Amino acid sequence: MTLQNGVSAYPIKTTLTQSGKPAVADRLLIRFQAGVSDADQATIHKKAASLGAGAARSLTRISVNGYLVDVSGAASLEAAAQAYKTADARVVSAAADGLANAPAAPPDGTIGTQWHLAKIHAPDAWTFTHGAAWATIAMLDTGDDPNHPDVSPRVVGRVNVLNGSQTSDDVLAFGTLAAGVAGAIVDNGFGVDGVSYSSQLLNVKIYDDASGNALRSICLQAPTRLHASGITPTSITLAWDDNTAAEDHFEMQYKLTSDNTINSWTSVTLAANTTSWQHDGLTPGISYDHRIRACNVWQQHLYGLQRPLHDGGGLKTLSVTVGGAGKVTSLPAGINCGQGFTACSMHYAPGTVVTLSATALNNPYKRIANELSAWGGDCSGDVPTCVVMMDTPRSASATFVRVTPDSL
Repeated sequence: MTLQNGVSAYPIKTTLTQSGKPAVADRLLIRFQAGVSDADQATIHKKAASLGAGAARSLTRISVNGYLVDVSGAASLEAAAQAYKTADARVVSAAADGLANAPAAPPDGTIGTQWHLAKIHAPDAWTFTHGAAWATIAMLDTGDDPNHPDVSPRVVGRVNVLNGSQTSDDVLAFGTLAAGVAGAIVDNGFGVDGVSYSSQLLNVKIYDDASGNALRSICLQAPTRLHASGITPTSITLAWDDNTAAEDHFEMQYKLTSDNTINSWTSVTLAANTTSWQHDGLTPGISYDHRIRACNVWQQHLYGLQRPLHDGGGLKTLSVTVGGAGKVTSLPAGINCGQGFTACSMHYAPGTVVTLSATALNNPYKRIANELSAWGGDCSGDVPTCVVMMDTPRSASATFVRVTPDSL
């Protein structure tokens, strides 16, 4: 085609993906794992072509490990993407090259004074989406003004979860402001521009009008201190701190540490108030990631922790011996040794920090008193606790001695 100034222009050839989104035709964005050589990439392209990826020819590098690839001749972009994923496990991702429109700000006329939109690059994001019309943003706040022209038409539901406030109205005049930032109407010559201005809003009032306080019972807190309390070559027992009484359930997720694909997490639903879970059937020598979050009808909180927690092939053993009248326990749990308790060794993931605590047996009724005399092995001194780093197999001993019970 020829533009008005006489310059020739060549429109981008486009197509629709199976989900109905526009994309560049005959092109894929392919990302390889780090370290894949040019020769290996050529082999992967050749195999992908045999599996239905069309031309399967690299056009240009677009990032460290990412390439724009010609897949002309493939039955569809999805078929070509699947061919690459099947061709080699080192193909981290294969996706269509989506289209973006030229930046365009909402026409309320005050975009230049709304510094927060520029700060988060909202106009750039609007080239891709204004927020989905089917999506509803729940605003857990002080309510909203039902007569506000910039916010009220976007509100599709109002809920008051408090007994002390009779309405969902925004008496404290803050929730309406927050709702406007999230999804205010545009092109009405009034107020501000919502970041997700095509989405709907749900007003959930959680703050009391008189005190300004919210009920903790509906405000989730993320679980913390997710750790391995017990490890074997084929299982891991996880424990965490439950920091809220508001969850309906917990959601534990796990995946192979080496799997960086989207949606690679597997979910397990656990009952409310649960603080431990045993994951069985793991493969020795394979590292797994685990993460957990608290959920209820209002929220799904951020995950408490995500990190590798199991490597059955590299477990480090901590062995404990006890002499005299006392016992030794550990945090993370696993060691409970002495005075009839026989859990005197435990496998821990490499890098786990284990705190050992020595407790002497004292019986004032029989005028018996003991104290820790000394630690041995990888522990030293005579203080009640010892900290060891499980970067190698460790051992510790605790010796208790009888003392004169002057205070008994």
